[in-house]
Amino acid sequence: MQRNPSSSAAAASPSPLSPADGFLCVKDGVDEMIKYVANEPSVGLYFVQQHAQASIPLLLDVKVQGLYIIFSLQGM
Repeated sequence: MQRNPSSSAAAASPSPLSPADGFLCVKDGVDEMIKYVANEPSVGLYFVQQHAQASIPLLLDVKVQGLYIIFSLQGM
C-alpha cells in the first residue's frame, strides 16, 4: 500500500526558510544593532560618567580617612 502524498504535512506549501532560519536572520540583525549601540561613543561616555559619579565620592572618603589616620598617628 502506498502513502498518499496529499497528506496534511505534505499539503502545506514548502517555504524557502524554516522558522529556525527566520530566527537566525533576526538574531544576526539584533546582534549587529547591539554591537553598534554598545560601541557608540556617547553610550561609552555615559557609562564612564556613571562610574565616576558613583566611585569618586567613595574614593574621597577613603582619602580623608587615610589622612585622618596619618595625622592622628603623627600627633597633630
